[in-house]
Amino acid sequence: MSDQQLLAYIRGELSQEETDSFLDWIEASPDHRARYRLIRNAWDLVILSHSDDMDSISADQAYRMLKTRMGSLREEVAEDKRRTWNISGIAKIAAAILLAVAASWYFLRHRSDTIGYHHIEVSVGQRVKLVLADSTIVWLAAGSEFTYPERFDRQKRYVVLNGEAQFHVATDKQRPFEVETATHTVSVLGTEFNVYAYDEASHFETTLYAGSVSIRNHQSTNQNIQLQPGQKLSYDKGRASTRLQHDIDSTEMVDRIEGYLIFNKTPFSDMAERLSRYYQKPIRIKDPGIASYECTGKFHYQEKLEKILEVVRAGRPFGYKITDHEVEIFAQD
Repeated sequence: MSDQQLLAYIRGELSQEETDSFLDWIEASPDHRARYRLIRNAWDLVILSHSDDMDSISADQAYRMLKTRMGSLREEVAEDKRRTWNISGIAKIAAAILLAVAASWYFLRHRSDTIGYHHIEVSVGQRVKLVLADSTIVWLAAGSEFTYPERFDRQKRYVVLNGEAQFHVATDKQRPFEVETATHTVSVLGTEFNVYAYDEASHFETTLYAGSVSIRNHQSTNQNIQLQPGQKLSYDKGRASTRLQHDIDSTEMVDRIEGYLIFNKTPFSDMAERLSRYYQKPIRIKDPGIASYECTGKFHYQEKLEKILEVVRAGRPFGYKITDHEVEIFAQD
């Protein structure tokens, strides 16, 4: 099977008969799977490094872009005699080219069909925009991990998030879009929303800007919470408590996409947790009164941490000490 045909499969341009032939071909040999991994990863790098609408380009243009990217990969990774590529090696190249974005690829069996899945890890200080197979747009924040299929099946669209992401989900009333996190599943048909769901974080959040979403707590499978535009659901993992907030400004979505950290009546303890993640430095709050102080504001993700702390303590005085290893917040005498 030619590289052009492999790219056509990736772009969803093959007929059902041609797709069946591809699936037979890829299962026939490890070398075939290795070749597909090479083409798939190279095309992922093309998509991630271009902000243009990739769906609008012709097959010939797409193939030329693919060959250019493959040439770049070959300059950094030596192809062995069997033309078997090391996936982790390709992921390292992706990280170098995309400012520390790691990309990997693997096969999963699902409904007796072979589906390729991709796993993206976003490093500190970086943000990534993805366009999924259904034209859904995802913006991933620093420190996020995101797993998604190369194409969605006929029943539903399913992705997995460990981190923070903004979603602009393409409308498809026949196939719900589900975001799986460690504690909740968010289901939609077509909408715009934000999810904060790092596995190790103390809380989970979903903010809805347009459309509607249904949120299911994995510990309460019989209870679904429906959000309307302008609402935010916050779940405290330690207390197993849920809070619903109203009147969220719809312009937050644009600010998030542009790289702003948004806080809206956010307890300083939650804000500090998020800042700790972005700046890779633990923030320890010694005073419970400071921890519960609610903060509202927005800061660009490239803003210096000292400036953010100065802004916050203008409304609630406190002292702080920044060392090489941590930040300590304490009551001011």
